[in-house]
Amino acid sequence: NLDKKVINVDRNISAEGGTALDIMRSIPSVDVDVQGNVSLRGSSNLTILVDGKPSQIQSLDELPASIVQSVEVITNPSVRYDPDGMSGILNIVLKKKKTPGYHGMISLNAGTGNKYSGTVNLNIRQGKFNYFGNFDYRHFYSTGNDLSNYISSTKTTNGTEKDSRDGLSNNFRGGIDYFINPKNTLSLAGSFNVRNFDGNEKSINYLNGVLDYNQNTDDNNKMNGKEFTLNYKKTFDTQGEEFTVDALFSGYNRNSDENVNKNDSTKYVSNTDGINNSFSIQSDFVKPIGNGGRLETGLKAIVRKQDADYSVLNFLYNTNDWQDTSNLSNKFILTDQIYAGYAIYSNTIGQISYQGGVRIEDQLKKIDQRTQNKTVNVSLFNLFPSAHIKWDINKTNALQVSYSKRVNRPSGRVLNPFVSIENFYYINYGNPYLKPEFTDSYEIGHSLNWEKTNINTTLFYRYTKDKITQITNKIQGQVDKPDTLISTYTNLASGSTTGLEVVVSQTFTKWFRANGSFSFFRAKLDAYNYSYNYNGIDTTIYYNSNQSNSWTAKVNASFTITKNLELQLNGNYRSPVISGISSGDRGPGGGGGGNAQGKTKELYWLDLGLRYSFLSNKASLTLRVSDIFNTRRFKSTTYGIGYTSYSEMRQESQIVFLGFSYKINDYKQRRDNKMDDMSNDMDNQ
Repeated sequence: NLDKKVINVDRNISAEGGTALDIMRSIPSVDVDVQGNVSLRGSSNLTILVDGKPSQIQSLDELPASIVQSVEVITNPSVRYDPDGMSGILNIVLKKKKTPGYHGMISLNAGTGNKYSGTVNLNIRQGKFNYFGNFDYRHFYSTGNDLSNYISSTKTTNGTEKDSRDGLSNNFRGGIDYFINPKNTLSLAGSFNVRNFDGNEKSINYLNGVLDYNQNTDDNNKMNGKEFTLNYKKTFDTQGEEFTVDALFSGYNRNSDENVNKNDSTKYVSNTDGINNSFSIQSDFVKPIGNGGRLETGLKAIVRKQDADYSVLNFLYNTNDWQDTSNLSNKFILTDQIYAGYAIYSNTIGQISYQGGVRIEDQLKKIDQRTQNKTVNVSLFNLFPSAHIKWDINKTNALQVSYSKRVNRPSGRVLNPFVSIENFYYINYGNPYLKPEFTDSYEIGHSLNWEKTNINTTLFYRYTKDKITQITNKIQGQVDKPDTLISTYTNLASGSTTGLEVVVSQTFTKWFRANGSFSFFRAKLDAYNYSYNYNGIDTTIYYNSNQSNSWTAKVNASFTITKNLELQLNGNYRSPVISGISSGDRGPGGGGGGNAQGKTKELYWLDLGLRYSFLSNKASLTLRVSDIFNTRRFKSTTYGIGYTSYSEMRQESQIVFLGFSYKINDYKQRRDNKMDDMSNDMDNQ
C-alpha cells in the first residue's frame, strides 16, 4: 500500500509452534538478535502494535504464531499514527472472523527442552452479535551461556556465566461486536495475562588470573496485565465517510525478586515492584471532499504513569539481619500526558496519488525521584509533518516518495537521576533533563510487478538530531580507583543512516516459490565534545566522526512436495557490524558509549519446517527445526580509552517442535475495522 507493506504469515511453517518473535525472523527489513531484540532496517528504535494498538502486556515471545494473520511493515508512517519509533512501526494483525456461524482453531505444540504450548480460538456470529475469544497456555524453558574478558593497563578479567529460565504464561483475549444497524457498530474487547518465570545464573570471574568471585543468582518474576478496548464506528450515506472513537486502557503489575550469593559470603536480595498504566482515547473523522479528495482529521489524548520501587538489602553476618547498606534502593515515578490532533488531505491527479498531513502534539511530563526528593516538570510542543506520493507509471511499474518526522522519547531508565554505585568499578545515573531525539525520514521506492515476479526497491535516509548518547569514561584523578567508570546520558550527537533495500518474490513453478530480501545500511555519527565535572575535576572528551557499514540478507523457500505436504526453508544472515555508531537509531544507551567502538561478528542461521495437511485441510501436523546447524550466537569486541573487552553470548536456539492444529469451519481472519479502512489510503481514490 501507499505507506506500508503487508506480509501474510498465516502459512509460515518456519514459525509453527513458536511465537510472534519467530515470525519476525522471516520478515523482510526486520532483524532479531540472540536476546530477542527486534530491529527494523538496522534500528531497534521502533513501535510494535497489535491490531493497530500499542500493548503493554503483549510480549512477542509469548504471542502465539498460530493466531497471527499478517505483519504490516510501516517504515514511513503518516501522521494518523503516533510519531514514536524512529525506524517505523510493525503492526501485528491477529486472526479473527466475522462471517455468520461458528469458527475456531485448536493447536497443540511440544518442543525439545521442556517446551509446551496450546492455543484455542473461537468465533461465533449470530444475528447482530459477533463473539470472539482466544486462550493460550505456554510453558517455556531455555538455557544460555556467556563468556567475557576485559583488558586494561592495570587489570585483566575473565568471566563465564551459565543461565536458565523456567516459566509459565496464560493469556486470554476476548470480546464482542454489536452491529447496532448497518451504519453503527460497537465493539468491546479485553485481554488478561499472567506470566511467572524463575531464573538462575551461575557466574565465575577471575581478576589478573586469580579467582575474584563465584556468584549464584536466583530470581523470580511475576507479572499480570490487563487491557480493555472500546470502539465505536459510524458510517454515512456518502461512500468513504465515517466517524470512529477508540478508547484503550493497558496496564500491568510486575514483581521481581533476586537473591545473590557470592563465594566471599556476600549475600544480598533485591526487589522491584513496578506498575505501568496507560489510558488513551482517540476520535477520527474521514470525509470525501471535492473531486476525488479525502480529508481525515483526528484527536488523541494519552495519559501514562510508571511507578518503580527498587530496594536492595545486604545480609550482615555480625548482626544476623538484612539492611540497606549499599544505598541502591530508590523509588522513581514518571507521569506523561500527550494531547495531539492531526489532519490529512489526499487526492489523485491522473496516475499520481498523494497525501499530506501534519500532527500537532503537546507533551507534559513529570519526573519524580522520591528517594532524592527531586522533581522535574517538562512541557514540549511539537509539529510532525508527513507526505506520500505514488506514481503508477504503468501496469507493472510504480514509484513512491515519502517523508515523515519521527521521535524517540527518553525512557524512565535514562531519566532517573538516582546515582547507582553498583560495584567498585562502575557508577551510573540518568539525566532528567534529556530532550527527545527527532528524526527526519525520507524514502524513494520502486515496485516492479510481473505475473510471477515482484521486486520492491527502496532507498532511504534518516537524519537524527539531539541524539541521546550514553557517555562512559574513566573517573579522572582517582589514584586508588584508576579503572572506575562513570556513565550517564545526554543530548549531544547527531547522525544519519542511509540504506538500500531490495525485496524479491518469485514463483518458479507450481511447487516451488521463494522470496528474498537484501538490506544495506551505512550509519554515521557526527563529531562532538563532552565536558563534565566529577569530584571538582573538569574533563572534556573529544569524539571524532565515525561511520559503519552493514548488511542483512534473508531467503524463504517453499516447496509443495505433494498435495498435502509442504516444506519451507528460512535462512538469515547479518554481516559484521561496527558498534557504537547508532546515529540515534538504537535508542537510549545505544550511542557513542564513551567513545567506545567495537565490532560485532556475523550472525547466521537456517530454519526448516514441514507441514502435512489432512481431513480436507482442516487438520495439520507440523515439524519445525529452528537453527538447524546451531550457529546463532553473538560475538562482540569493544575498544575504549585504555581498555579492550570481548563478549560472547549464546541462547538455546536449536529446537525441534512438533505441532497439531485443527480448524473448525475454515477459521481464518477477522480484521480490525479501523485497520481495514486505514490499509487503503490512496487505493480508494
